[in-house]
Amino acid sequence: MTDNLDTTSTEVLEHECVTLAAEIAATTCRWLLVVAELDRREAWGAWSCRSMAHWLSWRCSVSLRTARDHVRVARALRELPLITAAFARGELSYSKVRAITRVATSSGEADLLDLARIATAQQLDRIIRATVIATTDPARREELRSVYTGATADGMGELRARMRPEELALVESALDAAMPPEDGSAEPPRPYAQRRMDALARIAESYLATGDAARSGADRHRVVIHADVDALTGEVSGGETDSGVPLHSETISRLACDSTRFTIAHGALVPVGSGRSSRHPSRAMRRAIRRRSGGRCEWIGCEERVYLEHHHIQRWTDDGPTEWWNLVSLCWHHHHLVHEGGWRVELDRATGVVRCLRPNGEQLRDPVPRSTPAVVARTIDDERITPRWAGERFDLSACVDAVLAAGSGR
Repeated sequence: MTDNLDTTSTEVLEHECVTLAAEIAATTCRWLLVVAELDRREAWGAWSCRSMAHWLSWRCSVSLRTARDHVRVARALRELPLITAAFARGELSYSKVRAITRVATSSGEADLLDLARIATAQQLDRIIRATVIATTDPARREELRSVYTGATADGMGELRARMRPEELALVESALDAAMPPEDGSAEPPRPYAQRRMDALARIAESYLATGDAARSGADRHRVVIHADVDALTGEVSGGETDSGVPLHSETISRLACDSTRFTIAHGALVPVGSGRSSRHPSRAMRRAIRRRSGGRCEWIGCEERVYLEHHHIQRWTDDGPTEWWNLVSLCWHHHHLVHEGGWRVELDRATGVVRCLRPNGEQLRDPVPRSTPAVVARTIDDERITPRWAGERFDLSACVDAVLAAGSGR
């Protein structure tokens, strides 16, 4: 391994870069095979996790979406010995294996392996994507339609959508129509992508002002904001949306001009619960719990955001009050573990940390097992992972036909 990178020649660095990429691929293959075996043994069940993907997300510090993809690939590798062997030798990158395992079968994997060795990762991804589109049942396509909103790691809001091609054409036409033309006064000119975002916001505002929402008497904006308020002056120093996107105090003031605004003050003010007068938390209480939990299940290691339920730590039937310190947000799976599996939860009022206790009373922690790592001897050169494509014209239709033929065993 090169130590002094700044004094190493470019040729040596290139060799090391490609060689390390092949070694990463080989190690990733071994890791995925371990994942597949743990999944077969259902080892995740001992950690109260809902699935192997949830265990992987927690224990190996990857996002749940990525973990699900890893588990899918790991399961596929168990049935694809040729692809697995090439992956273990560092001949295929994870990107390539992730793509071809979407369509590979034991009868056609040899042809797909040859294609994967020749094509670049980007070409292979296009081939497989086109193949999936060509073979997906229309009913399955309908199931894939979705819209997700949330916050990114850099504090921005995010919107992701999957739709029919004709719906995409409709959205693009609406964006083009709503996007104001550049007047030439901005220096430098604003990027096209930013102007499209302006158009999307304009479309949403227009509907809320003039569409069905306005005709029904609904508010033009209904924004939930969690704000930090000074106990002495009452001034708002900042806050965030209900989905966790940070907001500047001036942004909050602007939204307040034309919005129905709900605020929860933290630090100076403590949300008041309903004690024993009601079993169900109020809307303000639910928002306070959401603020504490980040909108996730509060069970250790769980990232579930949907179908969350509020659990009384001291049960309602045992005179437990409906207060923020006696309520935790749990997903359906972990709520059932508490009520029917013998597990318990505790909440530290000072820190807001939830502790999960096994039926035997032991706390569920995140220990790192200490063991001697296995030494795997590998001989990997810098040509192994490089695709064999020599620059020939890329014929997507012919490649898709070849993949379909491989999948049918012809």
